[in-house]
Amino acid sequence: MRERVVLVVDGDRKVRALVKRVLREAGYRVFEATTGLETLAICACRPIDLILTDLALSGIGAAQLAEAVRERFPSVSILGMSAHPEINPPGPIRECLRKPLDAAHLLARVHEHLAVPPKKRAATASPVLRWSEKQG
Repeated sequence: MRERVVLVVDGDRKVRALVKRVLREAGYRVFEATTGLETLAICACRPIDLILTDLALSGIGAAQLAEAVRERFPSVSILGMSAHPEINPPGPIRECLRKPLDAAHLLARVHEHLAVPPKKRAATASPVLRWSEKQG
């Protein structure tokens, strides 16, 4: 079985570094991008299993990015993250993690998203946004 690959998309270098470290320590292969266009270029060059994207991207926004990913790379799962719960993007982002991120919660959500087989992910892509926060 090949290593699972996560692409972290955020304009904040510190957020990318933190998320990358947490995911790498958990055994994931991690790439990073700062914009939606950069994300699409990376997806075109290498297999990506999950995109973890900030909702407030410069250039094309998270909703446009998610729609483009669904169209071009339907097996890629997309998980949002934001410090602003008032942002409700349309598009195939099923869940959004609230920043600041809790490492254990982040890993649990990433693991759950990757546990869904690619064909089922593509078939069940939903425009419903659900906020996910650490419980407890």
